[in-house]
Amino acid sequence: MKYNIKLQAIDIWESRDLSVDYITNKKNYVLFEGGEDASVSGEARRAGA
Repeated sequence: MKYNIKLQAIDIWESRDLSVDYITNKKNYVLFEGGEDASVSGEARRAGA
């Protein structure tokens, strides 16, 4: 993630969809690592769970 950004649920779902389309028929995980001052909305935390 970039600096000073807030991760939203839509970001989680878009990343998941890209991963599923790229690696089909296999289990995959989406990992986000935030830089300084990055934050995650509650809705994004629930989507990631």
